[in-house]
Amino acid sequence: DVFVSKLDGKLSADDSTCKADNIDVDPRDLEVQTGNSADETITITCADAITPVSWETVKAKIKTGKDKVTVSPRSAVTDEKGHAVFTIQGVKEGKAKIEFKDATAGLKVIVKVTVIK
Repeated sequence: DVFVSKLDGKLSADDSTCKADNIDVDPRDLEVQTGNSADETITITCADAITPVSWETVKAKIKTGKDKVTVSPRSAVTDEKGHAVFTIQGVKEGKAKIEFKDATAGLKVIVKVTVIK
């Protein structure tokens, strides 16, 4: 679909039909001190791995080390840049794995967390 903006008359491609095809995370491996927290950014993009997908729900689930970390929120919606940000807090020294999953497309990524003193 192509539409003309009434504000500036420029042609624009309507990319609203773009579907989530890629999930990425930054950082993939995370080290956090006990009592401290760090942000984890999940990015959802189209098949071209460039075009962001907004309004996708991403869910976080601690797969291992549930006593080592907390993650909040449990789910978040991607913004206009395709980003959903989660905060991971170190609770107890050790290792944990957190799975982030796109609720619609079923895309998944695992983050390895090491909690240090």
